Amino acid sequence: MEFGKSVVVAVDIAKEARGRFDELKEIHFSPGSDVHLVYVFQEIGFNFAIDAYSMAYPLADDRLAIEKSVNDALKKLGKEVLPKDVKVHTHCVFSENQKEKLCEVAQEIKADVVILAARKRHGIFESSFAQYMLKHSDKSLLILKDRQSA
Repeated sequence: MEFGKSVVVAVDIAKEARGRFDELKEIHFSPGSDVHLVYVFQEIGFNFAIDAYSMAYPLADDRLAIEKSVNDALKKLGKEVLPKDVKVHTHCVFSENQKEKLCEVAQEIKADVVILAARKRHGIFESSFAQYMLKHSDKSLLILKDRQSA
């Protein structure tokens, strides 16, 4: 299968998820394609009604370090699994709603296709990013299923 010029790959940078992205080696990307490796870091907000105080994680001071670390990991992944004739772009974005943010990023990038890896603990469409993307995005979707759970 060959893809269009703009591809978003939703990446889970956890070590146990990395193996599924070896399947990207088997995909024939068009030479010169823009492949966007995207990681959505989940923000967590806390509101304390008693003190009328709120805070969020990550703290503003931590964001740059997190973004650098994630982008370094994404660049390494791109070198390991993507062909040399594609342009690799890395994105670490922050949001309380990871699924919604992934849809927004795919829309902003004008992606032709979004590639996701299904988690082992869910059925492919059971409470997953894939189900959300099917319902809320107009992008084509390629799901990399964990072969060990098949």
